[in-house]
Amino acid sequence: MVFWVAFELTLTAAVRDAEEQAQRRLALFDRTLEAIIERFHYLPVAISQARETRMVLESAGDNGAVEAANGFLSQINETAGASEIFLMDNSGAVVAASNWWTLTSLVGTNYSFRPYFADAMARGRAEFYAFGMSTRVPGLFLSQRVEGPDGPLGVAVIKINLGEIEANWWRSGELIGIVDLNDVVILSTRPDWRYRPLKTIPMTQFAAIAGQQRYGENGVENRGIIADRWQSRGAEFALLSGSDPETSGYFVLQELRLPKHAWRILSFSPLTPLYGSAVTMATAAALGCAAVLLIIVLLEQRRRLVAQRLADLKALTAQHKASIAGFGANTMVLAADTVVAVGRRILPKAETMEEASDCLRLLSGRAHRVYTGVTLITPSGARRHRLVETRIRFKRLSSREMEAYLASAEWRDKAGGYAIQGIAGAFVVKLVGSYSAVVGLPLHETTQLLAGEGYPVHFNWLNQSSLSGV
Repeated sequence: MVFWVAFELTLTAAVRDAEEQAQRRLALFDRTLEAIIERFHYLPVAISQARETRMVLESAGDNGAVEAANGFLSQINETAGASEIFLMDNSGAVVAASNWWTLTSLVGTNYSFRPYFADAMARGRAEFYAFGMSTRVPGLFLSQRVEGPDGPLGVAVIKINLGEIEANWWRSGELIGIVDLNDVVILSTRPDWRYRPLKTIPMTQFAAIAGQQRYGENGVENRGIIADRWQSRGAEFALLSGSDPETSGYFVLQELRLPKHAWRILSFSPLTPLYGSAVTMATAAALGCAAVLLIIVLLEQRRRLVAQRLADLKALTAQHKASIAGFGANTMVLAADTVVAVGRRILPKAETMEEASDCLRLLSGRAHRVYTGVTLITPSGARRHRLVETRIRFKRLSSREMEAYLASAEWRDKAGGYAIQGIAGAFVVKLVGSYSAVVGLPLHETTQLLAGEGYPVHFNWLNQSSLSGV
């Protein structure tokens, strides 16, 4: 029971701590991601307003304007460091690009099917993460409509390669992924997670997602990463499928929404180390509890042994005296002694007023235990034992009551410094056990001992009754 309670408490605390750490890490990753994106956010607007942009879009087929626009975009990108910058006319064809001189030049390609073109033409600006059709490199596309005197001239687009942030996350050793609005992983510290859905996409939806052409030539690998997810202990857990031990099994799942981009960052913290630490702590707690219980048992045994040994000593002393006095061979020796204990302390038999005063202060308003040991030595020399435990609670004693009781001297040579059969009986508010044992001889247990050895206890009662009737 102790192990289970300690395990549950420790595991819950460990899960909560893992959640808090994951939340802090996700917030840091979010700030890093936003800082990278924000660095380029001004560019589409600035490019859309540039003279070279307007000239190339207003003068279709003007080679001089195209050359000037290409040079302008290349020069801008040398400073900005974007993946690509390009201009599209109002039909969606690329008329100028920063990579115009490369083998993967975008010039002449029509991207009217891309949402970053259609949305920018309709709403003024757009954002779209997708796999590059020409460059085969994924990135975040930021686009801005270019306004003309008679309506839109086209769209200015920059592409940001987020591979840098992916590399930084990988170096952190975290298991992290960013999913888009389709619940497909687009960035991750695990390359084999890229372009896989969190959960397998139903075929009724898969065709529509494939038509968006976001995820390259191969499209989405429709093999779900998460086999199951559920809430427990105030946290969310996930079971990941797969053969790789690093990315399979049970994990604590933490999620941070990025509404600006319609993305979510997910962090997966393995549950196995948390279980291990919880088992270790629970085992330590169980062992500690067992040790405390053992100490309590040993203390209890000590009190019992003290009471029994005192009774044995009395009986042996009485037997010795009986043999000296010449008692017969059929003599039985009966002795009893009492020990009073408060908490872990065994109280003495008070011999001085100071000892009696100390005992009364300890007993005042508290519960204590009285152990009475009984020893019977039979004519054959065999020893029979009984031990009786009684629990007693005293009222809270005033100074005046203590002083009056000490003055009575009733406490002298009494275990615990009081005699229940006397004035101290007024101090008792509760007694569970044997009153006669507290007085000094437990009558029920004593008669059982004597009767068990053949002593005619009940005959003497009858004899006494007949004598009383004479």
